[in-house]
Amino acid sequence: MYLGDVILDGEMVDTYQVSRSKGKFVMGLGWQSEASSTFDVYGVVSAISGKDLQALPEADRIHQTRAFWSNVELFITHASAPAGTSDLIIWRGDKYRIVTVGQYENRGYWKAIAVRMAGN
Repeated sequence: MYLGDVILDGEMVDTYQVSRSKGKFVMGLGWQSEASSTFDVYGVVSAISGKDLQALPEADRIHQTRAFWSNVELFITHASAPAGTSDLIIWRGDKYRIVTVGQYENRGYWKAIAVRMAGN
């Protein structure tokens, strides 16, 4: 049994949305979005561990953080094709910006650490 199987366990699973933007970085203009999508994801949402907290930049440590476990690949800002900004997670009416992703696709899951965005 993989941890990826537990992520879809009916007793532990939660629903959240992922908002994803694809585009390119243009010198002098910044990010230019070419496409965006929002889709539902089923997975586990949990508090982060002390070890996870230490891995965050100090400025992000003051915000509410959550770990989002998913069997769907999640992204931080990346310039490789297709380029995109960090996925945004919408959970219980709040938006969270993904700051780090643990890639365990060989085990059937991804673990994203996300920081609650101000103004929600």
